[in-house]
Amino acid sequence: KATVGEHLLSISLYRDNGIYGDYDNAVRETITKVNIPVHVQLPEWDELFQTTPAWKDGVFVTRLINVNPNTRNAEISMNAFTAEKTDWKDEALKIGLTKLTFNDKFNGNNETPAAAAGEDMANIGTSTIVLDYDELTGHTNTTHELDYNTMSATAVYQYDVYKNFKRTKDFTVNIMSIFEGAQLQYDGKVQNAVLSADDIIDGDKLKLVLNGKSVKMKDGSSLTDANAKAECIVGGTLGYGDGTISFNEVPSPTAADINSINFVQTAQTNSLVNPEAELTDKGVKISGTGIINSGEGGTYTVEFYDCMNVKTTQNVKFTK
Repeated sequence: KATVGEHLLSISLYRDNGIYGDYDNAVRETITKVNIPVHVQLPEWDELFQTTPAWKDGVFVTRLINVNPNTRNAEISMNAFTAEKTDWKDEALKIGLTKLTFNDKFNGNNETPAAAAGEDMANIGTSTIVLDYDELTGHTNTTHELDYNTMSATAVYQYDVYKNFKRTKDFTVNIMSIFEGAQLQYDGKVQNAVLSADDIIDGDKLKLVLNGKSVKMKDGSSLTDANAKAECIVGGTLGYGDGTISFNEVPSPTAADINSINFVQTAQTNSLVNPEAELTDKGVKISGTGIINSGEGGTYTVEFYDCMNVKTTQNVKFTK
């Protein structure tokens, strides 16, 4: 039985002396014997596997998918490793987890299992991990954020049936909520916006961007028109399963339905009393009592709420 460590491999060369065919009475004579020292080693984890592009600054980053508050379901991909060598790529799919925990800040920072009870974590390369929904969202309706977004994980790889040939890897996991990472960009980047003479931020230049998809901040885009699918951010990357999402403007923070994102928009400027923001067919209209003079400005803010009631806030400063 092979084990890691120092071994001595003995090889003997011999002959049997006697009458041909009479093997029972033959006398075995050793011609020579050679002892070969053998040192059995296991390669290090990083010699076998490499990290996938989902890693950032030494941390594996994964977004919630297949979220359904009605069935208390939320999943993540834990496909964190791959292999450069072709004959090892299938082996990378056999990596499992022996640990996936978080520190519960609502319970003395106790280390707590993150996966749902009974969840099989044997093959993270081919299967998603179902999280314990209540542990993830127990205080979300009050805080508007996930109860935790950092986990500690231990991956394990065992070669075939040989339990002695096993490697493990400890690593940190960051969870992104459904709409986390969405940005308001003006003219293709995060920067101050220009307010027109009629107090409008151009909706063709001001866009909501996530994962390479964008939505124009104007009336008639998918922010206000459920049929404007061409501009709709793909929902499959946002935790939902049918490939599209709809946006709904609401007067106050409210959890969205499945396949939806609710949003609340506000404006702040010292030039107006009771400033407001409204989507028009030209863009974002800033209004209120008073006048915004040239050179003056303020801040346009949008709060997005997903079906878990997690908030993502984006704002852009504007100047007339």
